[in-house]
Amino acid sequence: MKKFLLLFISVLMIISALKVENVFATEKSKVKLIFAENCRQRDGCVFFEEQGNDLIKNNTLNKDQEILLDIVIKNPHKEKINSVSAWIKFDSTVLEAIRINTDSSPFNLASPDGNEINQKESLIQIGRAIAGNSIDEDNILVASVLFKVITDQKVATFLEFFNFQATELGQTGIFSINGVLVENLLSENPQKLKIFLNDAKSNVVEVKNDLPQKIISTKDNANFNAQIERPRNLRIRSEMGQVRLIWEKSNDPRINGYFVFYSTQSGIYFFRRDVGLSNMAVIDNLNDHQNYFFAITSYDSQMNETDFSDEVFATVSNPGSESHPMRGNIFAEGKNFIAPGAETESVGPENIIFFISIITTWIVIIFKPFISIFPTMR
Repeated sequence: MKKFLLLFISVLMIISALKVENVFATEKSKVKLIFAENCRQRDGCVFFEEQGNDLIKNNTLNKDQEILLDIVIKNPHKEKINSVSAWIKFDSTVLEAIRINTDSSPFNLASPDGNEINQKESLIQIGRAIAGNSIDEDNILVASVLFKVITDQKVATFLEFFNFQATELGQTGIFSINGVLVENLLSENPQKLKIFLNDAKSNVVEVKNDLPQKIISTKDNANFNAQIERPRNLRIRSEMGQVRLIWEKSNDPRINGYFVFYSTQSGIYFFRRDVGLSNMAVIDNLNDHQNYFFAITSYDSQMNETDFSDEVFATVSNPGSESHPMRGNIFAEGKNFIAPGAETESVGPENIIFFISIITTWIVIIFKPFISIFPTMR
């Protein structure tokens, strides 16, 4: 009887544990990416009313009126978040996206293709990250976007997040990095925001955004100058708690600066750093013994970017792990940069020892016949 009772209690405990795990998983899926207002004010965010599966802004907007909308992460269980991608599609025939503001966001870096307004494609491309750290607040401001109404029609239009995927491959996601693993904490497509224009909340024509769900890059911008060459000869050195990068400095007068992109995933860069016209960068606040991947782009005065350079990688605090190591002293703004394939002669102790050993060997060979004629010293 005792054995049966113990078995019954054990089964109950297992079922309870499974239920708790399932509840936790369900609650964890409640990490959301939403539209809000006034998050930069002292009183905090004002969230929109839900109507069916959408959010709705009740008060209408008229022609030439502006509205500042916030993109916010709701994080009730305070998951550790490293980066976020929030691409928004809108109807550029009724709304104009004027600017993106990230001053009040705790995310201090722009990820690839982040902070771009692509009016031609009716897309706002927001990508933000924090270097060497994570954010675990309950409400996190990602960015604010200022819109202006440019139509006098009585219409209802939608703002909606673009290309959500449950993996890390979409243009909309909330990402947590655990070692080399990237997890998208956003488990479902975020809600759209419905806005009424020009005092019309009934008998209006709804304007839908029929953009194809494809990956669009800033490289698709018609203003991109394809003649600017991508950066070349990127080199890397692993140091304690940081890595050092240097690349060949271009003489093209149209280049206005360089971006350094990096992450723990090859080809998927979550962080970006603007280094201006310098062709050297020190990336710190990295995790020791973690492998990081780097690539760079150059940009012109209109912020049009080139393609990425070749990728390099290294393990932090592990000299010798570099995929494209530096040779010689090439830290001084590239003045002593050594192109790939060029070898730097070393005058270190190992060469001195080598030459001494060679000389000693020849002395022994030359004088060996004479050594035998001398009497042995006792």
